[in-house]
Amino acid sequence: MLDADVVISEVVASNSAGLLDYNDDDSDWLEIRNRGPSHVDLNGWHLSNDLQNLTQWQFPVSTLLAPGERLVVFASGEDSVTVNGELHTNFRIDAEGEPLVLSDPEGALVHGFSSAFPPQAQNVSYGLM
Repeated sequence: MLDADVVISEVVASNSAGLLDYNDDDSDWLEIRNRGPSHVDLNGWHLSNDLQNLTQWQFPVSTLLAPGERLVVFASGEDSVTVNGELHTNFRIDAEGEPLVLSDPEGALVHGFSSAFPPQAQNVSYGLM
């Protein structure tokens, strides 16, 4: 899975007043990065922390990522898009560590932590080098 162009590049599952969202909440978050040479539209792609349901949360809007571009997605459980365009999943992520995966529009696993990302210290990210 690490050869994918679009990856979950960073996870913060214990955010405490670090990165605040549009509503000034300190929701946990993850970062999606396009490592490939071409633009990628995330319309129809999915994030999940449930390996039995890889399509748990679908990117709700057409989101174009340029080569090298990164996108923060808040794992707030709110399932919304804020007025400034922030994306919020319908699930939260556990600081103790859990699976976290990205799948394409067909539901095929593209990248992620299928066993689990490691337990998180407060305001410390875990990510790819």
